[in-house]
Amino acid sequence: GLFAADRVDHSHTWIRPRLEKGDLVISDRNIHSSLVYQGVVGELGLEQVAKMNAAAMIPDLVIWVDCDPIKAMKRISSGTLRMAGEKHEYFETTEIQTNIRAGFSGILSGEIKTPAPFSKSIIVGPVLNEGGLDDLEKQLSQVLSNFFNKRPDPLNVSKDDVDRYLLTSLTTGVQTQTR
Repeated sequence: GLFAADRVDHSHTWIRPRLEKGDLVISDRNIHSSLVYQGVVGELGLEQVAKMNAAAMIPDLVIWVDCDPIKAMKRISSGTLRMAGEKHEYFETTEIQTNIRAGFSGILSGEIKTPAPFSKSIIVGPVLNEGGLDDLEKQLSQVLSNFFNKRPDPLNVSKDDVDRYLLTSLTTGVQTQTR
């Protein structure tokens, strides 16, 4: 419930105003993460998680970044934060990582039906994060280029309102020019 409340608040107080100005907003871990973590792995159910988040923004694009659970666990184990202590998070087991991966695979591949309205998002992936950061950056850059070149209509704001805002901001001060 707290994740959903935070998402709704963040959607309408931080994300929407930026989208209305034509800004690009990138978020890691959005509604599809809650669908997997709480709906599938936490067994709350997809419909229940979708209902709890119904007032949140719908991501225009979801990039599915995938990694083998065994490799993910090696990264978690060797991470600099883990070297300071022995604390392990609930999700830091190979079994849970495998369930998370299966949940993302099912939802983002279309094998498991994503509840409305979150089924409107464009899903791209999997983008494999099993090489180096340069390779991941190259893949993500290509995905974003393809998305922006298609220029799909935004899901959460009016394209006309964004255009009006941008035109107004471009013409502000033009009246004071002498030529």
